[in-house]
Amino acid sequence: MDLDRTPAEIARAASEQVRVLNHRTLRPSVFTYPSEVQDALTGLNGLLLGLPQAIDQIHGGLDDVRQKQDLYTHDANNDVDETMNFAKDELLDAIEHVKEAQLAIQNVVNRLAYIGARIPADEPVETV
Repeated sequence: MDLDRTPAEIARAASEQVRVLNHRTLRPSVFTYPSEVQDALTGLNGLLLGLPQAIDQIHGGLDDVRQKQDLYTHDANNDVDETMNFAKDELLDAIEHVKEAQLAIQNVVNRLAYIGARIPADEPVETV
């Protein structure tokens, strides 16, 4: 675990890995067996499990920055407090939406655990 990177660098790296996954799964044929789909979803489930904590901690970072810095805004329609409160409320909403998505993915992973693929008798079976 590389904790020498900034939170922004870590978030961008995670985003890049999701982008790579999106490109890798462009073709449904990338999956051969249901277990491969389940494994990919299990990985995404892990990502979703950790996101609420990350968002909450970043949410706390807004309070910390607000207390430490003399902030101003270029937005003539909103002052700093309005903008910060808006951001904090939206982040709390995002946490709830991510939790809902995680639960949905977890439900799919659990159901897929019961699905298998019949291998034809004449097809060689790989063993480890």
